[in-house]
Amino acid sequence: MEKLIKTAKNFGAMAKGTYWTCMVCAVLIAVGAMVFAVVPDTFYGSTTTSLIFGPVQAELNDTVSMDPQASRFRLVAGLILTEILVLAGCYAAKMVGRIMEPMTQGKPFDSAVSANLKKLAMVALIAGGLYEVSMAIVPAVSYGYYDLYRLFNPEMVA
Repeated sequence: MEKLIKTAKNFGAMAKGTYWTCMVCAVLIAVGAMVFAVVPDTFYGSTTTSLIFGPVQAELNDTVSMDPQASRFRLVAGLILTEILVLAGCYAAKMVGRIMEPMTQGKPFDSAVSANLKKLAMVALIAGGLYEVSMAIVPAVSYGYYDLYRLFNPEMVA
């Protein structure tokens, strides 16, 4: 039982450190999103990138660029999604700390442990689902910022 208590204390301390690290990151990301939302368009310039269509990747040259407003939207949207995932990480770290608390008192089968495990599982499922959805939506929305008919010969590409 002593080994369980010691391990639970270590995990609890790591969860507390992770929680505060996530909170600092969340504040920095929020500030960054606000700053990038109000920065002038000249900051963004012309952004060259590549478009990925499944296994096909099209590298764009300097003559094709994303509009600065689109670059701003992409950056701020990415920061907001990252903020949500970091806050989910904060909540998950808090749940891990709450799971370890009864274990440090030698009660590994306390009813609070199972309730917090359920909450932790839900956060993991929701955050993972949000991540996967965002990884599908953000590129799809970004394609709308390019004139695809100009990029590809419409007679050759269906």
